[in-house]
Amino acid sequence: MIPEKPFAKAHQALAGAKLATARMAAARSADDREHEWRSFLNWIDQVLTKLAKGYRGFGGQIEPWIGAQVSIQRADPLLLYLAEARDADQHTVGECVEVTPGRYEFTVPGTGPNGGAVHIESLVVQNGRVVEYRGNAPAIERVTPARMEVVAVTSRGRQYDPPEEHLGSPVESRDPLVLAGLAIRHYERLLTEFGESFGVARDGRAKK
Repeated sequence: MIPEKPFAKAHQALAGAKLATARMAAARSADDREHEWRSFLNWIDQVLTKLAKGYRGFGGQIEPWIGAQVSIQRADPLLLYLAEARDADQHTVGECVEVTPGRYEFTVPGTGPNGGAVHIESLVVQNGRVVEYRGNAPAIERVTPARMEVVAVTSRGRQYDPPEEHLGSPVESRDPLVLAGLAIRHYERLLTEFGESFGVARDGRAKK
């Protein structure tokens, strides 16, 4: 009979990765987003690890199947990057993300084709932003949100650049949320295939 616990633990790790991703999306500060990204890296790394360690020595087709998944992880630019970013975060002091602060601009260009005198009747600023403006010329507000992107990481003396490909398809973003979404979908498919191939239910119980 196939042990249930490793499969259940792998699902718990995936659930942790999903929760960290949701918290990263909802985070209000760059520090909180970065914290949740690091948490995600930790959880997503455990999905395949729980299976590999839990079914080590079990025999049959399980170990070869897991070995094939490990090979995919090591060859795929996205999955490899996530694993090495986790190791770099755990064992070095290097950064795994770069944060570009948000920017707020409020300007009044002036009147006429070449600009001109601007008369401001009222201007109220709260928390660094204009909340009330009255004047003789239209104002322009520009808000550039803060941006967090993954960067190259160094693990065991080797540099790993942000992934540009995942399972043969291009990855055109360095946004951690995008990368997390791709990884979560991959490991969801992996666990579904494992359960169907070896007769283990989603909650870790053996199928009747």
